[in-house]
Amino acid sequence: IWGDFLEKGLVHFYLGNGKGKTTALFGLALRALGRDFKVLIVQVLKARETGEILFFKKLNNNNLKIIRINTCEKFSWEMNNNEVIQSKQEITQGIRNILNYYNDYDIVLFDELLNAENIGFIDEEEIKNIILNKSPELELVFTGRKTKDSLKVFADYISNIEAEKHPYEKGIQSRVGIEF
Repeated sequence: IWGDFLEKGLVHFYLGNGKGKTTALFGLALRALGRDFKVLIVQVLKARETGEILFFKKLNNNNLKIIRINTCEKFSWEMNNNEVIQSKQEITQGIRNILNYYNDYDIVLFDELLNAENIGFIDEEEIKNIILNKSPELELVFTGRKTKDSLKVFADYISNIEAEKHPYEKGIQSRVGIEF
């Protein structure tokens, strides 16, 4: 039976070292918006403007909200101690604030939140809290290179995107419109 909206929301993890986790996340957002779902996209560890964000802003769709939590424009390994502390506080508080209204959406997509947990920018318990306190109909998607087995038990989907070959190995940097 084809329904207009979700009767049971599931949990997705898009993992791996390959290019395409965020692309898959935004593709799912497009699909959901096409079906008039209310979509919330939350990005952490991505402060610079990306092509997908620029495109989604042009849509001017009332069913879409995009939140970028962190303000530091450096990669985590480039941050000094104060920037790390500030980023940890921003991400944790930002996620806690989202918990006040995320169940108002049909699908919530957390880009790079599993990476934030892996590098210690947010506690595993915060992610468990997101999953355990979601409404039964809410669909959740998380991306990151990897996650702990203690979080994997909550996933209904786990997709691994692995790099067999990548231009970065040849010294080719990220390109506008392709990688960001």
